[in-house]
Amino acid sequence: MGAEVEQAFPYVGIVDGQALTVAVLSYNGVLGFGITGDREVLPDIDVLVDGIAAGFRELRVAYGLAEPAADGEPETEVTA
Repeated sequence: MGAEVEQAFPYVGIVDGQALTVAVLSYNGVLGFGITGDREVLPDIDVLVDGIAAGFRELRVAYGLAEPAADGEPETEVTA
């Protein structure tokens, strides 16, 4: 109908016997991660999210695309 998709969010549900799924989608110049986890099994799943964000921040800094984060500043945009 002529409308352009501007954003897409990856998601993979949890199935029986799994505690974590990670979906990755590259679309329209944005690399997105969808992380779904069972907090009863992985109460610190935010450590994974923060680690992914920090890793990509390091890459952007290494390639001159971003300044290093100041102390206490969030590493990157994380949408929950």
